[in-house]
Amino acid sequence: MFIRQYRQEDRKAIERINFETGFMGESMNKLISSPRLWSLGIKHYLDYEPESIFVAEENGQVVGYILGLLEELKTDKKKMMAVSALRNLRFLYSLILEDKIFWLDKLKESIILFIKSLFGRGFKEPKNAGHLHINLLPSVRGKSVGTQLLNRFLEYAKKKGTKIIFANSYQRAENLKDNFWTRNGFKEYSKIKTDFWRLALPGKEIYLVCYVRSL
Repeated sequence: MFIRQYRQEDRKAIERINFETGFMGESMNKLISSPRLWSLGIKHYLDYEPESIFVAEENGQVVGYILGLLEELKTDKKKMMAVSALRNLRFLYSLILEDKIFWLDKLKESIILFIKSLFGRGFKEPKNAGHLHINLLPSVRGKSVGTQLLNRFLEYAKKKGTKIIFANSYQRAENLKDNFWTRNGFKEYSKIKTDFWRLALPGKEIYLVCYVRSL
């Protein structure tokens, strides 16, 4: 297994892995038909801060990745708002043309979370902190590949002067206490029950959890 920094030619592989692992570690093809639209969720990482991306390569193939945002707080706020507005326009396009039931349900849940946050009951993330997102193909899970990727990224983030790093993860009720993040030194920062996956997992308790680690 070889851990290295991202190259532009890795983009399609990362988008493919993102789609194949997006549904609680399983493929999104059970829920939606368009990998292209799902990949909009990681577009900001790939476009804005590619230097903070690392990949795991096995036999010449990318089998996992870690995406990071360490410079986001230094970005001009007006530029960030413009980027967000453009992303929302693309999202509305998806509502009209593809997988409408799925996306409308996700939009509803996002609005609910936003309203809760206005009243101090929403999901919380640490301020002035870096952010990461990680995914692995099923074939390489349980082989410490995720930990190798994470350690490489955390070493990089520390050298960049990052003091706190956080990651958000959807967790089932049964694996909240023993999971990848807590095994790798992260602590729970905030947690909220979510219906984000209610159509695919009816009756299941799913939580959106923010995990934090100091560097």
